[in-house]
Amino acid sequence: SLCIPVQDLPNYISVLSKSVPYIAVCKSGGRSNVAVAILDKEGFNVSGLIGGLDPLADLMIKDN
Repeated sequence: SLCIPVQDLPNYISVLSKSVPYIAVCKSGGRSNVAVAILDKEGFNVSGLIGGLDPLADLMIKDN
């Protein structure tokens, strides 16, 4: 896995492989949507986690 802040993503485009899929994730989904747009425009196979990690954290809290 990689952890690249969305503001730094343009600097990493040249070192990322287009032969593997990526999933963009952030806390609430906003920054990952920006990352998906950047990577998609460059021809990467990328998806984003809708809603970010917040809904998953809520589920974990409810289950405990």
